[in-house]
Amino acid sequence: MPATAREVVIIAEPDRALVELCGISMLERLLRVLQRLGVRRASIVSSSPEEIRRHVQRPSWARSEIVVDLVSRDAISDMGGALLVDGGSYFDSRLLDPLLKSDTPVLLVDSVPAADTQPLLTALGRSAGHHICGAAFVDRGFRNAEATLAIFAALAATGIELIDAREQPTYVTNLRRHIRPLWFPAPKPENIRLAEDLVFDAAQNGTLDLPAIAHGPIETAIIRRLCWTRITPMHITLFTAAVSSLVTVLFASGNLLAGTWLALVVGVLDGLDGKQARVKV
Repeated sequence: MPATAREVVIIAEPDRALVELCGISMLERLLRVLQRLGVRRASIVSSSPEEIRRHVQRPSWARSEIVVDLVSRDAISDMGGALLVDGGSYFDSRLLDPLLKSDTPVLLVDSVPAADTQPLLTALGRSAGHHICGAAFVDRGFRNAEATLAIFAALAATGIELIDAREQPTYVTNLRRHIRPLWFPAPKPENIRLAEDLVFDAAQNGTLDLPAIAHGPIETAIIRRLCWTRITPMHITLFTAAVSSLVTVLFASGNLLAGTWLALVVGVLDGLDGKQARVKV
């Protein structure tokens, strides 16, 4: 069954789903990821529906193609096949894609989480040596009481088939590098910086030449600030094009020193639009 035909139910509690990372909330990021996986409608259940409703009603061009409904647990108690996902967790799209495509009930777990994420996982449950990631595909209805985060631990106890994040493909074609699919729950305030570092690293291109290696940390330092603004990748692209045109004018008019310095700036600007797009989905 294609992803667009799947029911998607997001369990969103404000204390986790509304935590902001790199300028957007965990819930907003999840919706953007789901849209890019082909999902066009998602239902959200929450113990604080009005707070979540106000959040998702904010205009967002980056998820404009996905329709979001807030529903009661009663409304989804008889649902059949559905992707259930924690709205307060970060998920690489490579981890949700196999759940959307599964024909049988499966639960996402991680047998050996990446070392960098360990400080973010201390409060999570484990089952048979696996960390429970907070995403599953179920093909049967579920009781009202199960439409909470506790459902994932309950599913683990049923002997459901597991998809291990550790075993998913690591090569990302458009980044030209191997990187382990990333997931983690909403970080506590003291771990925000660590979580953002993981997101920035996941947005870095591979197979870099020497100038690009030098540009990488500079780009990240700039994006660390730009991601909290309303500046979009298209804004950055247009600004870079304007600066590049100025470089051409400087060289053509014989201002070689100024043109060279500005050309070096363009080298950094050229990588910002893509990194902003990947960091903010």
